[in-house]
Amino acid sequence: MAVGVSTGMVAMAEQTGIHWDRLKRHDAGGGRNINGNVIVVKAARDQEAGVWFVESSDVPGLNLEADSLDALADQLPGAILDLLEAGGGLGDGDYDVPVELIAHASTRVRLSAA
Repeated sequence: MAVGVSTGMVAMAEQTGIHWDRLKRHDAGGGRNINGNVIVVKAARDQEAGVWFVESSDVPGLNLEADSLDALADQLPGAILDLLEAGGGLGDGDYDVPVELIAHASTRVRLSAA
């Protein structure tokens, strides 16, 4: 096991598919802050349904949709935390894992031949 990586952090990483050997521990104010690791969530727009949804993520089981991208982003922290807690992947203490939301949507433009 890498130095500074707790068993709880390894379990969290395994539950989420995150590579535990890339996690780095940094003590700050008595809590833990995980640096060098990001949970990536990819969102897409369903034009017909008029919603944004999680297309894929590093967190298995993360299935959300919302009317706007901002609303979807607001739901992410709570849903990710719930899934990690349910999987028993959280260690002791407090630490931060950044979440990167990548969104894509498409539209069309009609061009006229002159």
